[in-house]
Amino acid sequence: MLSGFVGHRLLPNVVWPPLADPDWRSASLTPLLATLETRLRTNAFLAGPHLTIADFSVAGMVTYFRSAEFPFDAYPHLARWYGAIEALDAWQSTASPLWTP
Repeated sequence: MLSGFVGHRLLPNVVWPPLADPDWRSASLTPLLATLETRLRTNAFLAGPHLTIADFSVAGMVTYFRSAEFPFDAYPHLARWYGAIEALDAWQSTASPLWTP
C-alpha cells in the first residue's frame, strides 16, 4: 500500500508517483490498525508499560504515515503512542526531513 508512495518519495526520478492516496480503510489494513489501537488503549507501549524494541520496530514504519496523511484522529491511542515516540530525543536525533509533511 505504501510501497509506491515510499518509493516515489525516495527516488522521485525513478519511481512514478502513486496513482492514488493510500487507502487507510482497506480490508487488509483495518484489522492491523484496530489491533494496534486496542493494544495501545490499555498500554503505554506495544509490549506493556515500558518502551521496547517492538515500539521502535513498528514506529519505523509509522514514520511514513504522517507524510501520507494517515488519519491519526481516527486512532487516538495510536496517535498518542506515536507522539510519545516522536518526542524521544533518540528518535528526534535520527529524524529525516524527507518524511516530515
